[in-house]
Amino acid sequence: MNDYRICEGTDVIGINQSQLNPTEYKWFVNDKVASNLQVIGNNVSITNNQEGNYKIKLVASKFGICSDSITRSLEVIQVKAIATV
Repeated sequence: MNDYRICEGTDVIGINQSQLNPTEYKWFVNDKVASNLQVIGNNVSITNNQEGNYKIKLVASKFGICSDSITRSLEVIQVKAIATV
């Protein structure tokens, strides 16, 4: 089961709610550093999403010593047109 389900082409906003006052943040999509991210402060916007299942992970660390992470799953579904006759 996915944590979130959205339509293809919809922007996804990831809200960072880290509590340990991190000094560094890294966002990953399917275990790869995401290249289609727009970082807004410490939050992120994912654009150009395509149909499929994704794991979105945030790793927050403080001075490279303490770190924590959270992962959420996302399903992007294709919008299908409905024809009427």
